Amino acid sequence: MNLKKYVSKIAVIFLLFLIHALVFSFSFNAIGLIGIVLATVPIIVAAWAFGRVGGGVTALLAVLVNLVLVSQVRGGVDVMEPGIIIGSIYLTLLGVFAGWTTDKDRQIKKELRERKEVEQKLAQAESWYRSIFDGVNDAIFVESTRGDVLDVNMRACEIFGWEREEFLTKTVWDMVPPEYQALVPDETNEKNLLKEPFETVNIRSNGEYFPVSVSGRIQMIENRKRLLVVVRDITEQKKIENELKRHHQFLSHVIESFSQPFYVVNVEDYSIEIANSAARRDKAIESATTCYSLTHQREIPCQGKSAPCPLKEVVEQRKAVRVEHIHHDKNGKIKHFEIHGYPIFNARGQVHQMIEYSLDITERKNAEAELHKLSRAITQSPTSVVITDLEGRIEYVNPAFTKVTGYTREEALTKNPRILKSGVHDAAFYKNIWDTLIAGKVWHGELCNKNKAGDFFWESASISPVANSEGDITHYVSVKEDITKRKKATLELEKAKDAAEAAAKAKADFLANMSHEIRTPLNAIYGMTALMMDTPLNAEQEDFITTIRSGSDTLLSVINDILDFSKIEAGKMKLEHQPFSLSGCVEDAIALLTENATRKKLKLVYAIEKGTPSVVVGDITRLRQILVNLLNNAIKFTEEGDIVVNIRSRGTGNNQHELVFSIRDKGIGIPEDKIGKLFESFSQVDSSTTRKYGGTGLGLAISRELAEKMGGTMWVESEEGKGSTFFFTILVEEAKEIKPKEKTKIDFALGERNPLRILLAEDNLINQKVAQKLLERLGYSIDIAKNGIEALDALKKEKYDVVFMDIQMPEMDGDEATKHIRENFTLEKQPYIIAMTAHALEGDREKYIARGMDDYISKPISVEALIGALEKASPRP
Repeated sequence: MNLKKYVSKIAVIFLLFLIHALVFSFSFNAIGLIGIVLATVPIIVAAWAFGRVGGGVTALLAVLVNLVLVSQVRGGVDVMEPGIIIGSIYLTLLGVFAGWTTDKDRQIKKELRERKEVEQKLAQAESWYRSIFDGVNDAIFVESTRGDVLDVNMRACEIFGWEREEFLTKTVWDMVPPEYQALVPDETNEKNLLKEPFETVNIRSNGEYFPVSVSGRIQMIENRKRLLVVVRDITEQKKIENELKRHHQFLSHVIESFSQPFYVVNVEDYSIEIANSAARRDKAIESATTCYSLTHQREIPCQGKSAPCPLKEVVEQRKAVRVEHIHHDKNGKIKHFEIHGYPIFNARGQVHQMIEYSLDITERKNAEAELHKLSRAITQSPTSVVITDLEGRIEYVNPAFTKVTGYTREEALTKNPRILKSGVHDAAFYKNIWDTLIAGKVWHGELCNKNKAGDFFWESASISPVANSEGDITHYVSVKEDITKRKKATLELEKAKDAAEAAAKAKADFLANMSHEIRTPLNAIYGMTALMMDTPLNAEQEDFITTIRSGSDTLLSVINDILDFSKIEAGKMKLEHQPFSLSGCVEDAIALLTENATRKKLKLVYAIEKGTPSVVVGDITRLRQILVNLLNNAIKFTEEGDIVVNIRSRGTGNNQHELVFSIRDKGIGIPEDKIGKLFESFSQVDSSTTRKYGGTGLGLAISRELAEKMGGTMWVESEEGKGSTFFFTILVEEAKEIKPKEKTKIDFALGERNPLRILLAEDNLINQKVAQKLLERLGYSIDIAKNGIEALDALKKEKYDVVFMDIQMPEMDGDEATKHIRENFTLEKQPYIIAMTAHALEGDREKYIARGMDDYISKPISVEALIGALEKASPRP
């Protein structure tokens, strides 16, 4: 109670006593009763104001006041008077009772007020704690020790999907999937509950599984053991962890995939915290391995003298740095690296670690050095180098360009190369250059340009497009060599070549004409003698005919020698590759010359040494030609003795053999100083031998050329007056067997077996007669046309199966007549055309067939060739 209230109450009591005294003074007739009645008021008020103590004290004061007042009114007072005693006792009891009653009421009210305050505080505290309980982001369960749920917070309802009332009917096992219940610890064991939170899986009301972190402990609540369980939904945490793990794995893979070394280095001791496979060189590294031991093969850090130390640079500059550094491999070989260093700061802001990414620039350094060399090479190159942009503006020229063109570097830059245009080339020429370059291809060619002084010069140019890393063309590079002198020399060579080709053509034409002119009359001689030898003759006539035939054979041999030499000289001689019997080839050559040898009483013998293959692959005709030439010479220059042919083999491996032939005679021999001329064309040892022994002087030259074409060579050993031995070699392959070649049999009834209507286009009367007689012997009757025009007229009137077409005829030759037939006659009316000509040079057969003819036979006409050609033809429908 404060002082102001206290004073107020005393004042009220004093006022009441004053009133009591005044009333008592004016009411003296009933002083006793009135005093008692009036005294009750201050007593009751005092008791109300101050309780039992105040009521009792006030009552005693009221008794004393009444006694004083009575004494004054009566002049004295008898304290033993019953009314006074009773009144005093009454007042005293009234004060005590009234004060006790007031104290009790106040005590009750106080207790009620205090209880209400406590209840309010408890309610507020419960509200606070419930808000906290429900506001926690984790699910909180209050459970019995048996696992029954007694209470849950709102978060538990949100996480699990049950209402609070539903939870109160659940146990802990309702929230754990069956397969995970074995992982739940025994909740009655307090030791288990005091452990760190564990992770498991719970189940929501909808059956969804989700990961949780669970912790719990035993608490005494209302004198009972209660289990407090905190369940945290870690779904998002697991997602984040998995995402972090995925990112970590991704970053690890990325770092591992770097083809260049990647490190995380501790600043304090240079130890490597992280290193990818490129840094580890695909090997595990021990802990505390330092960067300098791994990259420099040394035991102390580098001092940064030869190259800056990246770690020191990062620490000093406290920012990302890029430096070039030198590493050493285990063999001590220098490797150049471009180091990118990035600082990692600790909580105190100090550089704690460094991320180092290294790029191996050894190749770039070498390339730069090489580029420097190339730059110097281009600068010092005698060839002009020009670089332009896509529009053709010059961006670079080397000194050779300025020397050749007369333009200085400053004059050439930004200009177009057309400043060198000479006007020699047309617009299409330059368009082709640009089309080639735009297509991304390299243009090669020759350019005629004009220098600053106006003089023309030629260049061999190679212009290339230059593409960037994306494949887009950004520049053009032209490399040009001054070929003015060479061009002049080439022009002179071309003139000489044209002259040589003209001479060669004239020679070829001459040989062709000679062949035609000689073979045409020879065809008559050859054909008529063949026909005459088929008629009854006496001995003298047969001798004459045989002599004529021998002479024609000799003449044909001379012509063939000339043609063979022409073929060899022109490089048109082709060799066959067919299996043949080596002994059979030698025997055929000897058989051809046996008659000549016998006439001179010479013996021709041969020997094949052991180890020489019996069947070989090669050109039997050309080998026989060499043997005939050499044997013929041996017979020609030998008067007595034997002529011996010896053959031996020198194996070269891979089924190949080098055959060595030797032809030994006992003839006149060759002077040593004349051997050098022996194999020259149109040359003999002594011109007098031509008169005495005859010959063209081509046989040995042709034989040597043939031997060389067959992979061998030819030489001679001779002593004058004692004879000569000619040697030659050829390369052959060993064969296992020979396919038998069927010989053409003369069938005089061919016309009956294969009836054909034949037209002969031939202007020469003798050749007409020869061909007609030969065909008649084979059973055919023919019509004759003197030239191509008559042949066309005949084909228009009659239908012929075969036309023997001479090439060289007046008015219209065989080529033109054949062309006209192929172009103007229907396929049904076109005959089978056989070229029959004295043109017998290499390639003539192919030439005439390409011009539209079906087959080819040469003059002099061979009966076998004639039969072979006719058998290929068939009657037209």
